[in-house]
Amino acid sequence: MAQDKQSLCIDILVSGHVQAYVDFFYLTHRPEPAGGQSEDGEVAEAEAAGIPADKLGEVKTQLAEAEMARRRGDTAAVFGAYRELADFFTGIGDQRTAIYFWEKCLEITQLTSDAAGEAKATHSLGMACEASGDVPSAIKQYETLLRLAQTAGDAAGEQQANEHLVVAYQAVAAEKEAAGDPATALTFREKCLEASRASGDASKESKAQFELGKAHEKFGDPDHLRHALGDYAQHLALAEAAGDVEAQGAACFALAQVYQRLQVRDHPRVWMIKRGSGGRGRGGVGMGGVEAALPSPPPNTPPHATSPLRTSHLPPSATRPRLILEQTASQRPATPLRRLM
Repeated sequence: MAQDKQSLCIDILVSGHVQAYVDFFYLTHRPEPAGGQSEDGEVAEAEAAGIPADKLGEVKTQLAEAEMARRRGDTAAVFGAYRELADFFTGIGDQRTAIYFWEKCLEITQLTSDAAGEAKATHSLGMACEASGDVPSAIKQYETLLRLAQTAGDAAGEQQANEHLVVAYQAVAAEKEAAGDPATALTFREKCLEASRASGDASKESKAQFELGKAHEKFGDPDHLRHALGDYAQHLALAEAAGDVEAQGAACFALAQVYQRLQVRDHPRVWMIKRGSGGRGRGGVGMGGVEAALPSPPPNTPPHATSPLRTSHLPPSATRPRLILEQTASQRPATPLRRLM
């Protein structure tokens, strides 16, 4: 029969484990969440604190083991006990308490200069912070994890840290965009692209490149729009390399929109020819054939004002027949951006 928390507290004190008693008392006497009290007395109170009543004994045992191991100088056993507790609270969805014990694990590894243990504790602490919704704190842990992996020459650890950073940076960027803070969002989109490249995942890099282009586009000024052109062109190159026809359509559509928005003096006419089976792209573009054009320059425009658009900053894929930049010497009337079915 499971003991109640009062009996367990007494047992801990009688055995002389003072720190274990303090931790156990705190864990089992936290305020009950909103929603009222249950009629089941002791069991309800324990479970309101996040610990199933039949698991109280296990928590008490691990706390006592951690204190005994600390007294005899067995740091590996201390780490093991705290790790068991952190895993236990993670398993029952109590991320706040899991964070508390992962921090204790991290403290032990730092005191003993255990690089491998520190990396593991940092990784787990970052995941617990992320699961609790504290993404900024998670980012700090993942960035620390990346530095630890770089110092140790751990390529797998670097990749793991960068993969976590991609997701975390994306989350913060999206939050800042929703809050109307495009400048901060742009910073995190740039960080996301850097991490995605370092992770070695081309699909993540392609997505990050596209989202960075969108972030630049939100500003609307020529400088940011030109940055967006480069981002979309890189996205197109990656999509071609991956054989992702849908992403190619989205990239071409985005490029056409930015060229139309630029309205610079050298007005190139942009023809985008997608050779495909007639599927539909992510941007709503018919993949069987896409035509997009910018308006022609006004009559009597000086020759220097219609100089070819510089494309040296774009990857080769952006200047292939798939995306053809022609000088607007045509006699055809200006054509708005449109979709040909």
